[in-house]
Amino acid sequence: MTSNIEETLRELGYILPETNEPTANYLAYKQTGNILFVAGQICKWNGELLYRGAVGRDVSPEDAVKAAEICALNLLLQIKNACDGSLDSLSNCLSLAVYVNSDASFHDHARVANGASDILIKCLGEKGRHTRVSLGCSSLPKNATVEISGIFELGQVA
Repeated sequence: MTSNIEETLRELGYILPETNEPTANYLAYKQTGNILFVAGQICKWNGELLYRGAVGRDVSPEDAVKAAEICALNLLLQIKNACDGSLDSLSNCLSLAVYVNSDASFHDHARVANGASDILIKCLGEKGRHTRVSLGCSSLPKNATVEISGIFELGQVA
């Protein structure tokens, strides 16, 4: 089943990964009412970690933006999984928490986070605008470059 959001993503040159299962003892997502919490998604594509290491030491800022884009696509994949295979009930992105594995000299975490924010705004329009925190970290799981969790609202898009 293809949603309007997936069609928009395709038009923008993006596709969703096929899989991204949790690798530890946690849920990929949890819903309460019409709010969906999506656990931190790292920059894996179908199980393969594509960006490893710290921005400013091992990874360029440009590649870190690409890593954040992959995290955003993985967030959308988890929403699709939570909603019986369709993104049609995704109505709002409420908030993102973006963690950037970075060297102490790197300070442009917001630029990296924009990789994810831009995709969500492009595919959801104004309903993709969200609150956000972007933080630098000394390490992330599996030495991933970026990890992002999100809070989303479900309900038919008007």
